[in-house]
Amino acid sequence: MVASDLADQGLLYYLHIPKTAGTTFTAILDRQFSAEHICPAQLWHELLRIPPERLRQYRLLRGHFYYCVRALLPPGTRMVTLLRDPVERSLSHYSHILREPGHYLHDRALALGSLENFLHDHETRTMIENFQVRSIGLDLDPVAMASALDADSLNHLMLERLVETAMPAGIADDELLKRAKDRLETFAFVGLAERMQEALAVLAHTFDWVMPTAYPNLNVSSNRLRREAIPMQTLDLIREYTQLDSELYEHARCLFEARHYLIET
Repeated sequence: MVASDLADQGLLYYLHIPKTAGTTFTAILDRQFSAEHICPAQLWHELLRIPPERLRQYRLLRGHFYYCVRALLPPGTRMVTLLRDPVERSLSHYSHILREPGHYLHDRALALGSLENFLHDHETRTMIENFQVRSIGLDLDPVAMASALDADSLNHLMLERLVETAMPAGIADDELLKRAKDRLETFAFVGLAERMQEALAVLAHTFDWVMPTAYPNLNVSSNRLRREAIPMQTLDLIREYTQLDSELYEHARCLFEARHYLIET
C-alpha cells in the first residue's frame, strides 16, 4: 500500500527534531509518497511562502516546524516523530553547529571555545536545554513572529532562530513536561533514533507500508564528540539541562515498546 494512493487519509506530518536521525527517516518516509504529494518546505520561512490551499493538497510534510505548526495543518493530520537519548542528541547538535558555518550560532559557538562554555552561555544553551520537550510542548505563533520580520531577516533564518531558541515563559517545568507527554500520546507513531530497525517495523505496521530491509545512515557527523571523551562534569551539566528531556524520552520509550510489543505478539 502506498501512502500517496490514500488521499482520504489526509496529511502526515513528521515533526523533525534536529539530530534524531531525521535525515535518514525523512528519506525513508519520502519513498512512501509520490513526489508531487511531498511538501518541499522543511524550514519555517519556506513553509510560510506556501498558500494554505496548496498546503492542504500535500500528503507529507516533514521538517523543523515542531508542534507549533499544528495550527496551520488541516484537521485529522497524523503526526509522527523520533526522539533520541538527550545526552547523545546534545553532543550531536553541538558538533553539527561547530561543523556548519551557515548555522546561526556557529560563530558564537566557535568563539566560546568549548562545550562547557556553550552550555553556560544563555543563548547557545538553548540548543541543548530540554530541546525535545520544548519542540513538542511549547505553544508559539510563528506566523505572528514572522510578521514582525523583514524579508532579509526571514531569508537569513531569523524566524527559525526565534522559534528554536524560545524558552518557556509563564509555565512551570512539570506542566510543560506533562503537555509534551500528553501530545506525544496522540502521535500516530513515536520512534527512538537508537532503535531504527525496530522503529521501522512499528512504522510499517502502523501505516501498512513496506519498509526497506537496509537503509543508509545519512547526515552522520564526522566530528561528533563521543560521550566517553567528555569530562564527567560536562556530562553532568548536560544531564542537568536535559532533565525534562530525559523524562520525556523515557515516556517515549514506554510508548514505543508497547506498540512494538503489539506487533511482536
